[in-house]
Amino acid sequence: MPQSNQLHVTICPKAKRPKPICIGPDKYKCQFCNRKGEYAALVAHIQTHEKTAIEFQEKKIYKCNLGCSKSSHYHCCSCKKTIISRNYFTEHIHKCGLSLNMQVPSLCTSSMVPSTTTALCNNSAPPNNTSVTICSDSNGSDPQCSEDSVTGSLNVLGIKVKSASPPSLPASLTAPVTPSNSQDILMSVNPTHNICAGSLKVLTSRPKRITCCFCNLILNKKNIKVHIQRRHMSANPDLLQTNGLSHTHAASGNMEDLVAEGITLKMLNDARETVMSSPLGVIKTPMILWSQTTLPLHVPCNAYLKLENMQKTGSFKIRGVANQFARRSSGGHFVTLSAGNYGKSFAYASKHYRTKGKVVMPENAPISRALLIQSFGIEVERVPTPCLMDVISRCVQEEKMTFLHSYNDLDLITGHASVGFEILEALPYPDVVVVCCGGGGLLAGVAAAIKLSGCEDTRIYGVEPEGACTMYKSFIEKKPVGMDSKSIASGLAPPFAGALPYALCQKYVEEMVLVTDDEIKSAVCALYKAGLVVEPSGSAAFAALVNNRIPDITGRNVVVILSGGNIAKDELTSFLD
Repeated sequence: MPQSNQLHVTICPKAKRPKPICIGPDKYKCQFCNRKGEYAALVAHIQTHEKTAIEFQEKKIYKCNLGCSKSSHYHCCSCKKTIISRNYFTEHIHKCGLSLNMQVPSLCTSSMVPSTTTALCNNSAPPNNTSVTICSDSNGSDPQCSEDSVTGSLNVLGIKVKSASPPSLPASLTAPVTPSNSQDILMSVNPTHNICAGSLKVLTSRPKRITCCFCNLILNKKNIKVHIQRRHMSANPDLLQTNGLSHTHAASGNMEDLVAEGITLKMLNDARETVMSSPLGVIKTPMILWSQTTLPLHVPCNAYLKLENMQKTGSFKIRGVANQFARRSSGGHFVTLSAGNYGKSFAYASKHYRTKGKVVMPENAPISRALLIQSFGIEVERVPTPCLMDVISRCVQEEKMTFLHSYNDLDLITGHASVGFEILEALPYPDVVVVCCGGGGLLAGVAAAIKLSGCEDTRIYGVEPEGACTMYKSFIEKKPVGMDSKSIASGLAPPFAGALPYALCQKYVEEMVLVTDDEIKSAVCALYKAGLVVEPSGSAAFAALVNNRIPDITGRNVVVILSGGNIAKDELTSFLD
């Protein structure tokens, strides 16, 4: 392995924090990208490199932007290779480090191994008359630690250590061990790797990746708790002070549950003020009694319709987007996933704030929505639903975009909570509130706003299509789950339920109910005939009401949210035929 003074400048000791390099009086530059500026500004700039740095053994490897390649890349600390992809580089350094830093595992002890073998375990050179052979079990079973009665050698995990006077063997099967070549022969066993001694094949399993519910940074599952505790909890002490939570809870508990417990009424009210004062022009939508329309309803309750289909950009999504963009720095380069409504609001906000953006859309979403988003100057990439997060990860890691989640985001959910406050202003104590559910952002926000406002007896129901029931299944499995979602209500068919919405729904939502695609179609038609243009996703809650999915509503005040009205003419015509 190269000595420390031969390592690339982007490879630093893990315990030492990199600092700007002085290039003159009051002039400094970043050692990873040659950016120049004042010392304080560069210290903050170097912290941004921490997001893409990789820790390996006692080193931290930063992404190189020094111009030695056309794209930013990583330098291997064990060889001369440079690799662009973070995932591929992580696999490479483990394989490369394995071949250059091989040791017999500490399973060998002095009581079971002769002194020559003990020397190998201690990574010291054995006597010159000792030889080592790497072998594998021809039967495919794991090598055992045993003594060979014929050769007088000891077989330790497939490595035969011969005694001082072994029988003669072909030169191809033995190799005298000297200090110069001992590292080429010794092999370490890492518990994260599956190693075949004959071919030294390394099979690595990639760690599970999770999106931070505060800043949408994608991290390994084992790192997400520490990230939220260090980056966000110190800046939001209210999340810890509520209900007597402490940093110990933050370090040991489920982070989504912690955030759900920490959301306060003040946080939701602050978000509402941000939303309603946003330059994006969010409006307070009307809520009307069904008798004020020509709807032929035959339900034994007082049904109120919250008309979010009349909202700016045609859906409630602009509320959460307004809160998201208000809390992000201007001039960013954002990427998101959406089947249409969030993408439209995202595109509208991006154009207003003059930021670059990209929408990753499931390929089963109507093409009309992709064209609408592109009309705002936003790039759209249509991919199969199971590949959505893979494309998002690529954009974040390789194109340096910032991920804005379309439903699993704290700012988004608190922005959507403004719908709940408007319901309470029109009807202070509703008995039942019915909300459609895709990823769960609207349902979680509305439920939190109503329950935290003192309406503890209000029953809140979430509605999903039968073919896209991620939250329904999550309630059954007691954890957020995903599925191959298929429904005409494409806005309610995400690949998985959001972890933070799930935690809030578990806390505040009474029950999840399901409707069929045919029932959604009928609801779209009924609303259209009454003069209300509502898309399939926005009609799901109404479909649940008219098809008796909501229990115990006789004589009750029931609020149904019509969440969006973005439906193309040809799509609407096909429903009416």
